[in-house]
Amino acid sequence: MRAGEVPVLEGDGYRVRVVLGRSGGAVGAEGTPQEIALLDGFLKNGARFSHRLSEGQQAWIYAVDGRVAVRCQGEERILNAGSATTVDAGAEADVVLASDESSHFVLIAGKPIREPFVKHGPLIMSTAEDIRQTLIGYANGKFGRIPG
Repeated sequence: MRAGEVPVLEGDGYRVRVVLGRSGGAVGAEGTPQEIALLDGFLKNGARFSHRLSEGQQAWIYAVDGRVAVRCQGEERILNAGSATTVDAGAEADVVLASDESSHFVLIAGKPIREPFVKHGPLIMSTAEDIRQTLIGYANGKFGRIPG
């Protein structure tokens, strides 16, 4: 999807790009193996935006800039720029994002896949053997080169 085609939700003091999935009446790019939403939002002073999580979905919210209050099911967390929080999977719920200053946030929501993973530096794979094989491939030049 081209940047100009990304749907935008706009309301009283908020502007939210729906990059992937659905939020409100907007539908971004779809076709991922799992249903996922990726929102890129901006709040002005005193604004609030709400995103509905379907049953079984969880969310990760990151404050890119400013200060964002995240409210869900009677709990609230304040995120300062550079910090994140999660909302656990459960019943259908609204995640409300509010701010008392101009803020920028990213929200990613989807159903947890609950599969094991191994992380090594920038690599995330299913097993340590997969990591080892990938590192060997990289060392042997199998990832290609950028002409210099």
